[in-house]
Amino acid sequence: MDIKIDVCPSVAEEGIHIKTPDIQKAQAIKDILLSTVFTKDMDFFIGDTQYFVGVNKILFFETDDGKITAHTSKNMYYSRSTLQELEKSLPPCFVRASKSCIINAMAVSSITKNLTGPSKVCFKNTEKSVYVSKNYYKDLKDKIYALRIK
Repeated sequence: MDIKIDVCPSVAEEGIHIKTPDIQKAQAIKDILLSTVFTKDMDFFIGDTQYFVGVNKILFFETDDGKITAHTSKNMYYSRSTLQELEKSLPPCFVRASKSCIINAMAVSSITKNLTGPSKVCFKNTEKSVYVSKNYYKDLKDKIYALRIK
């Protein structure tokens, strides 16, 4: 694969053009770029303090006592959005893990599969973990493989 970069200071709109015979590889490249390069900050709260956190720093979102929490490797923030709202606005690297959890597939370090129940998901550079239900396991696994181009 050859990578060419043309810098065009007068361009009105930024963009990336991918030429490939493999649509799956192109989609994976697009997902990686959207998940890492073109990320935005999201606003979260701890008490009355508002924090602006890069979406690529988020490991997972989960519901806890009716509140949505966003977990980074070190902190836990509260969101005023619902999981459905988050799911629509998050980059493609985020995938449902259960009815109450959305995972950043780029942050997953391991999955311990359980044939009879939920499988344990561990994240890079932290002790935090969550469980992915059997119904969402395949989608998460497929997303992880897609983002880590074979």
